[in-house]
Amino acid sequence: MNVKENEHFIEDYTPCLQKEFETEDAAYEFYNVYGRVMGFSIRICYSTKSQKDGVLIGRKFVCSKQGTRGKDKRGPSSRTSSKGDEN
Repeated sequence: MNVKENEHFIEDYTPCLQKEFETEDAAYEFYNVYGRVMGFSIRICYSTKSQKDGVLIGRKFVCSKQGTRGKDKRGPSSRTSSKGDEN
């Protein structure tokens, strides 16, 4: 990456609080590119949906090696079960 490209990258891919994106894919792409350039990969830590209409209003991306994944809060009805899973 030359100096001009580096300046462009820093301007376009500098994370900040309360950053807004047009789509979920745009947000993921932004942080995935940033992480790759900085030397790490990302994963979704959690997402928040509006209780009123179910629209996504927040999502937190973290380093893929940060902590442990949280427990799935969606409940058993949202997961597919196999024969050994039923209790």
